[in-house]
This record gives sequence, C-alpha cells and structure tokens, in this order.
Amino acid sequence: MLATEIRFTGARKLGQLGVAVCLFMVIGLANLPSAQAAAVVFDGKTIELEYWAGSGSNQAVVVVDFGSVSKAYGYKWDGSATSWDMLDAIDVAGSLDVTSTYFPYPLLAHLINGLTDGSDSIAESGYFGDPNSNYTGYWNSTDGMAWTSPYDYGVDGRNLTDGDWDGWSLENTGQTGFDFTPHNPPTVPLVPEPATAGICLLSLAMLGRSWQRPRIGLN
Repeated sequence: MLATEIRFTGARKLGQLGVAVCLFMVIGLANLPSAQAAAVVFDGKTIELEYWAGSGSNQAVVVVDFGSVSKAYGYKWDGSATSWDMLDAIDVAGSLDVTSTYFPYPLLAHLINGLTDGSDSIAESGYFGDPNSNYTGYWNSTDGMAWTSPYDYGVDGRNLTDGDWDGWSLENTGQTGFDFTPHNPPTVPLVPEPATAGICLLSLAMLGRSWQRPRIGLN
C-alpha cells in the first residue's frame, strides 16, 4: 500500500502548490488597474489598458509604474506625434494627471515633474545633486520588457512610431545617478493567460481529490 500512500500524498502536495500559485494570481489581480481598465492586445501582449486617447491608425502605449501598481495608457494618432503629444492627450482624455514644467527657447522642452492617477502617484523630490532625491525616470522600449533611457532627447524630441512603448518610474539618484537604465523598470500590467487559470482549476481538483481519499497505511 506504500505506493498508494505516496501517490495521494504527492497529489496533495501538487494541489497545495497549485493553490499557492492561484493565491499569487489573486493577489496580482487585486493590484491590477481600476475596474475601468480593459484587456487589449498590443505588440503581441494582452495588457490591462486604462483607456485610449486620440484617434488614428498608429498606436503607442505609456506604462506608469507607481510602485504598488502599474497602469498602462494608450494613444492613437495619424501623421507625426511626439511622446509629449501622447502624454498631453492622455492627460486631457482621462484620469492620468501630468505635472510638467515648460522651458521656453532655446530648450523648448517639458520636464515631467510628476504623474498621478487617483491615489497612485510618482513625483520628483529633493534638489539637483542631492543623493537622496527622486526623479521621474523616462524610458523607452521596443517590447515592453527591456527599457533604456533616451539620453539624447526628452519627451518633446521623441518622434513616435507605431508600436512604441514609453515608460515612467520613480528613480533615486543615490541608487542610479542619472543612468541610462532604470533601477525600477516599469512593469507592464499583463492579463493572465487562460492556461494559467486552467492550472488553478486542475490544482484545486487534485487537492480536493486528495482530501476525499483516506490515507492508507502500510500493512
């Protein structure tokens, strides 16, 4: 009967492991963006998108990592557009509030001081040269996974192309300085794949079966 006992014990352990994965998923889903967000396929990934701004045949996405949660916002346009055009349109269209400082000629550029959506916010603090100061890090990506800094231009100088990703996160100058890669890279809010939900159901079934079966001892 030893094989029977090991089989049921193994099923119980696998079921418990699966339940742990399910609980992890539930916690992750609880930290997803607000109820108004919708599942959207962008660049081959299914993401939770807060809303679209603009109209047109081209699409780009901004990911703002607020620390406890990441939120994604979409932008559509025709012709030419910059990252500032995208941020400005998203600000006007919905819940994301963009705080910026505009520097006139000769810079003709915007400095992004902070981004806020409801109770979620990131904002620069401290002063230039302070090792404990925070700044709103601006990043670009071609796939939403690897992020780099546009060291030679800002939001006004980045000309968008269809499928672009922009990202924002709170960075500490004491950790990274003004580096070209983020210490806190933006996390794209992905929608769990159906296969993952299937694993949860299978794990629960295995756990239930192991509880229903009596333990059979050695004879």
